[in-house]
Amino acid sequence: MFRVRSYGSRMAVLATLVVAAGCATTTSPGAQRRARVADAAQTVRVVVENHNWMDMNVYVQTESGARFRVGSVVTGQTQVFTLRTNRLGTSDAIRLIGDPIGSSLLSQTPLLPVRPGVTAYWRIGNAESTSFYQVR
Repeated sequence: MFRVRSYGSRMAVLATLVVAAGCATTTSPGAQRRARVADAAQTVRVVVENHNWMDMNVYVQTESGARFRVGSVVTGQTQVFTLRTNRLGTSDAIRLIGDPIGSSLLSQTPLLPVRPGVTAYWRIGNAESTSFYQVR
């Protein structure tokens, strides 16, 4: 039986075991790639371009009325959000809502049809007439 007598030796053995366990992998690179592809098939991408004068908090509202914040977009910037479809429940349509930071005037899209793997694009302008949305 192997015995470690000193505290320093015990710590060295423990550190070696921790490093060895951290280097071990349980999945092959091919399996990891397949998992990423399967994960992407269960998501909806939302691309938001903010051409408004104000920074925006972006929310998603489902058909059932559930609303959750997905992030924020700074003026003049584009942000990509990835939504897991299980977060949308049974809804096959979402509404994007832009809440300007420092104002109470909301911008929103109509209900957009979504399914796993699609991308919803939304360009927020300073007025509804300069805003644009599309699902592909």
